[in-house]
Amino acid sequence: MRQALIVIGGLAVAIIVAVGGLFIVMVIRGRRRTDTLLRQIYPIIARLQKGEDVPAEEIQDLVSRPETRSLTYRALKMIGQEELFPEEYRTLVHIAESDLVAWLLHPNELNAIPDNIELVEVIEREDEESSEKCRFYLFRFRTLKPHWMANRGWVAGIAGPYWDGKDPDVSPEGVFSELEPFDSLAPEEHLAKIERIVMRKLKWKI
Repeated sequence: MRQALIVIGGLAVAIIVAVGGLFIVMVIRGRRRTDTLLRQIYPIIARLQKGEDVPAEEIQDLVSRPETRSLTYRALKMIGQEELFPEEYRTLVHIAESDLVAWLLHPNELNAIPDNIELVEVIEREDEESSEKCRFYLFRFRTLKPHWMANRGWVAGIAGPYWDGKDPDVSPEGVFSELEPFDSLAPEEHLAKIERIVMRKLKWKI
């Protein structure tokens, strides 16, 4: 058991280094997402790196859960085995949903996985200097009792930017929610308010 623990610990470190700044970037941009999510991914990535076969059901399990979906995709991408990622989840909507859920898990935010989450609208933007286009995804989500935020009902959150023609292999900087009730503003007002906050964070002009 002692040897196994050492090996597992070594693999965890090796994965972080081998993936190059993947997990470091995700931790910084995700405001120190919980180690629990990463630990769920390490064993599968380690086995793949050793050349072992991993049943599709195990990868499907990670990908079907939004909290580990985008982390799994990026880890597979960085080890050159993204073809193992289920096609049905390989869309920006699914990745954006996952990025927002992972961000919400931080203790300073929701500290929980939403019980329900729905896409409301997609915001398209163009960079003034490069003319590159990107998208932000506006979601509404809610938690049920006994969570402290259950009484707020549906809440607004956003994830992006995701750039046209570029693979979402890094967690985006503009993942955000003020945890405000969705019904407190019209959808267009939520778009404008959250977008202003995110754009200021990214130091963009709108």
